[in-house]
Amino acid sequence: MKESVQHVVVGFCVGAVSVGVAVAVAHRLRWVHFSAIRSGTNHKPEPEGGSERSGTEGEATRPAAIQADDVLSRESAQALNEARETILTLRALGGADQVSEDVGGNSINYAESQNILNLLYNIAEDQARKEGYVHRGITCNICNTSPVCGTRYKCGNCVDYDVCERCEPLDIHDKSHMFIKITIPLPPLASPRAALFKPLFTGSTARDHSLQPISWSHVKRLQKITHFDHFELEALYEQYRCLCDQDAVIKRDTFNFCLGPLGTLNNLVLDRLWQFYDFNDDGVIDFDDFAKGLSVLVKGTQEEKARFAFQGYDIEKKNSLSRENLTKLLKAYFQVSIELVRDVVKACEEEMMLNFDDSQGKPVSSLFNAPIPSTTGQQGRTANGKPPIPGNPGATKNMWPVMEAMSQDAIEEMVDNVFKDAKLEAGDRMSYQAFKELSTIDSSLMSWFDALGTVF
Repeated sequence: MKESVQHVVVGFCVGAVSVGVAVAVAHRLRWVHFSAIRSGTNHKPEPEGGSERSGTEGEATRPAAIQADDVLSRESAQALNEARETILTLRALGGADQVSEDVGGNSINYAESQNILNLLYNIAEDQARKEGYVHRGITCNICNTSPVCGTRYKCGNCVDYDVCERCEPLDIHDKSHMFIKITIPLPPLASPRAALFKPLFTGSTARDHSLQPISWSHVKRLQKITHFDHFELEALYEQYRCLCDQDAVIKRDTFNFCLGPLGTLNNLVLDRLWQFYDFNDDGVIDFDDFAKGLSVLVKGTQEEKARFAFQGYDIEKKNSLSRENLTKLLKAYFQVSIELVRDVVKACEEEMMLNFDDSQGKPVSSLFNAPIPSTTGQQGRTANGKPPIPGNPGATKNMWPVMEAMSQDAIEEMVDNVFKDAKLEAGDRMSYQAFKELSTIDSSLMSWFDALGTVF
């Protein structure tokens, strides 16, 4: 084991040094090429039969061409000799046989070295093009580089905090804050000096409470009872630290916030999902509950999801389901679906109104039409003072009453069919085994459990 680790380390060092040698060779050759261009001596020798110039003129220009070739060949040979010496040294240390074979004893393979040089040139060109964007007046808060070149990352939750693209991967700043990627430089005086939006995480940050980093034993224990590996568990723990409060737990108000527009609803589906996450039924969600709940929703098997969906229907905790249990939860699921659809439709309407231009294709006189006076008062008007659009479901207090009435009948018919397929008579209760078999055939029985995704 120790020898294999040593071989890996040596191989890594060999690769790193080889790349460094290639970079040095690339810089040396590029500098030589640039110097030759500046001096005006970078001329390629012409073929013997292809020159139309006189012999005297060719003889006059030949020394300059020979001088350029001598400079290039001499500098290139020096750079390649340095690379060869480094590779031979690595070969003596061991682990550079493949690289030294490319050297070929006295010469380096031209095709492979040229590919490496082309790659390095492309990388340098891309980096130079990226660093051409200069954010004047902006200083990196980590390395104090001013101005920031390349991509600028601005914290949207702080008043004035910027980092450059080299420091951004260091992940030193508050992990609950959101960064804005800015490629095109903003005018220095127009750059915002205020927080652009509030933190999206409701809980305290890691620096605000005493929640310690997760221990290795804790990770190993959760690996045995969840479908996550230790990398995923460590990432989930960081997310949990940004959501929990001073008591290092997630409470119901945070859970409601994570539901977005549904957080203000008093709905049975939301209550059952909270009970699902609260495994130990203590009224809060700790990290074990958090990891186990996400494990079921993200990577759980059909049997696991069916068991928890059955527990959601079993409001009375009798280990069996009645018709009323299924009817109540399915009606609550329909209400949640209506709210989700209404929220999506509202967002689409707002976007359409922002992008809609009704002045196109109309005469100029249409801009001067005065509103027609109305003597009917405010009767028949919506909350914003506008008359309701005929057939618009949003103009009434109850949303789509016809659809709701139809859905109630459809839900009752669905419940009757479910109990009929289970061969149960009126008044009989459904067992978990019967529910599990039916859920594999009728996926709508599981729909409430997957309706809101993972919540977190």
